[in-house]
Amino acid sequence: MRRNLRRPSRYAAYGVVLLSRLPLPLLPARPGSRTDIHFEVLPAGVAADPDSDLEVLVSGRRRKPLVSWGKDGRGVLLRYAGLADFRATAGLRRVSCLPAPGVRRGDLAALFADAVLPLLLAWRGEFVLHASAVRAPGGAVAFLGPGGSGKSTLAAALGRAGLPVLADDALLLRFPRGRPVAYPGPPAVRLDGRSFRMIRGRRPPPGGGKSRVPLRGRARPGDAEAVPLLRIYLLRRGATGGGKGGERLRLVSWRKALMALVDSQFLLDRGRPSAIRSGFLWSELIARKGLVYEARLPVKD
Repeated sequence: MRRNLRRPSRYAAYGVVLLSRLPLPLLPARPGSRTDIHFEVLPAGVAADPDSDLEVLVSGRRRKPLVSWGKDGRGVLLRYAGLADFRATAGLRRVSCLPAPGVRRGDLAALFADAVLPLLLAWRGEFVLHASAVRAPGGAVAFLGPGGSGKSTLAAALGRAGLPVLADDALLLRFPRGRPVAYPGPPAVRLDGRSFRMIRGRRPPPGGGKSRVPLRGRARPGDAEAVPLLRIYLLRRGATGGGKGGERLRLVSWRKALMALVDSQFLLDRGRPSAIRSGFLWSELIARKGLVYEARLPVKD
């Protein structure tokens, strides 16, 4: 891959401004001179760091590493097997990408915006939840739950109904004056085949895996603005015994909310006591404000 010599542009996501020569079409442009992170793509090559030096985050079949990470005196390294290495240095002021030969630039841009950036922000100490969210009147409504609980599908359905998608799988929160505020990520969701057919009314593109569903057209500058967090719903499946359409909403105890938030937090480095402590405190703040509800959805055969 040749080094991209186009003029760098600024983009906004997750509360930071990125300067990148690689186009990041999922993210809204951000004019001005402020830059939080410099992102560059190096010529394609072979990674110098051996896999044995890295900790596995996600494994595939036969325990083959899919996503790994490691740190040294320079910063942190994220490896996506067969795709690219992302190295962050200078306290996340700079991020470089070493792609594997043959990987398309569009795939690198999507991977960086969707997965790499929120993980690196969590490593830096930001509070990031494994959650999807939409922008409702007055603020953000988020959805928490295990894989397959319907977070992305619900966000996509609400997006198609007119509520802009704020986040899919990674929601960054900050707490100015003790008030939780949500910062948007890319304005799209990724859906499996069944959910894609339900939302789009047609078959997903070939290739298997999840397919991206854009929900706001091209990103706009105003899409990067933060909004107050209004409510978090813990998605559950099961019989409810009542409620319109078999659904039931109820406020959960602050202790149950606390544990759900702690379990959903991105923690790249679980050996950092300061990150664990701050994540617990922010989770407790949200839980005690009474913002967490349980949404028990009917089981579908």
